[in-house]
Amino acid sequence: MAVARTLEQFQARGYTVLTVQSCRRGLPLVPTGATMEATVSISAGQSAGLEHWTRFNPDMAPNGCGEGTRFCVSDYVRTFASRLGLELAAYNALDGQRLVPYQCVVARKEWEAVKDRFVEAFLLQKKAYRRANGGSTAPSFHADVQPRVVD
Repeated sequence: MAVARTLEQFQARGYTVLTVQSCRRGLPLVPTGATMEATVSISAGQSAGLEHWTRFNPDMAPNGCGEGTRFCVSDYVRTFASRLGLELAAYNALDGQRLVPYQCVVARKEWEAVKDRFVEAFLLQKKAYRRANGGSTAPSFHADVQPRVVD
């Protein structure tokens, strides 16, 4: 089978590409449990059980993009989903092609099952990120984007 290099080829193989960008004021946040220390709390997340947040640390999910990579979206997506009680396997490569660190690939079927909850929580993460860092910028999240491979 040919190596997938375009969005259509990834989709035809049953995968979708996710991206998180614009982390200009530090790494994005993940929800904390009741017993974990929170960096920031937002009342907007109370009804969803997502009131408390902490900064993502790559050590939370070691096995990502490799040595020297500060942030790997596949690690972040797995950790974020896990903290929501969701199962979502995210990979930084497909068919031996490594994606840029701000993209990952997930099985479309798994993504369809969790995307509403994931996106809802990510929007709350943006509010918490702005509260924690000040200003109006926050990481952006997109699904079904054109894959960018590291050559």
